[in-house]
Amino acid sequence: MRLTLLAPCALLIAILPGCYEFTGELDKLGFTSNLALGSLGSWNPDHGIAQGTAARFSATQLLDSDDGEPPNVSAVAKGRLDVLASEGRDIVVTGRGGTIRYDGQTTDLFRVDFRPIDEVVLQDGFALLAGLDEVLPQHFAMVVDVPMPVTASMVDRRGEPLGWATDQLEVFMEPMGSTHDDESILVPLEVGEGSILAGYAGNDWEPHRVRVIEVDEIASVELQVDMLPDAAGWLVRARAWTEDGLVVWAPPVTWNLPGDGDEPLVGRGHGAVVEDGDVGLVEAWIAGTAVSVDLQDLVEEGRS
Repeated sequence: MRLTLLAPCALLIAILPGCYEFTGELDKLGFTSNLALGSLGSWNPDHGIAQGTAARFSATQLLDSDDGEPPNVSAVAKGRLDVLASEGRDIVVTGRGGTIRYDGQTTDLFRVDFRPIDEVVLQDGFALLAGLDEVLPQHFAMVVDVPMPVTASMVDRRGEPLGWATDQLEVFMEPMGSTHDDESILVPLEVGEGSILAGYAGNDWEPHRVRVIEVDEIASVELQVDMLPDAAGWLVRARAWTEDGLVVWAPPVTWNLPGDGDEPLVGRGHGAVVEDGDVGLVEAWIAGTAVSVDLQDLVEEGRS
């Protein structure tokens, strides 16, 4: 079954007046795009773009104005670029490379460089919350009917990250199929052996082998804690393995988190965010096994 793979919500920035991801070379305008960079967040012109991408750009902010109104400008593309759509401050391009120039209320510009993709890697969507490049192994297990959030990153032949359009990456899960209302999430529907394949702009890459198991095939579990950017809190993730040592990605977890009260939460996923002001005991039940970590102990260790 084919599904469209989107980046996690944390990577999607609404196109709103006053919101921008990068500035032009003349520092007159702020811009947004439909491009992501894996754990690096949103794209900017310091990075290349995956060849074959339909890259969309919008001028959303006049930098020397604080009235919140979108700028009155129009975009043109120069160089080895093909314009797929253009209307006012919005433009969609593909091709090899060139300059996007905006004129009108002010003038600004930036360069874009499309490069061939050397590799696409699938990543744990929860790990991106802590800025981690958690690459899915080539062979791992999933629990049947349990959702797994995923995203991706792409690199060129020099290993440099490339921007890619979150609505153009496709993932195939065979033969057991997968479905979910949020298409950034994979859900295996049958127990057995299968594959996850990634494709983008006509390119396909080596599949990931997946063993879909019942929850009672989980043999060992633990919790991993990573600090969020700017010390805003912690990302706690469940880790699990089968009897033969195969990692189980996104095991089902029942959480009891600081600040949640006495009622455990089911269905939050294999990762949970604990804000800085809610330090305390984190408890999790995974495949009938209870594990816990006291975040207050980590705070005290950091102070010592």
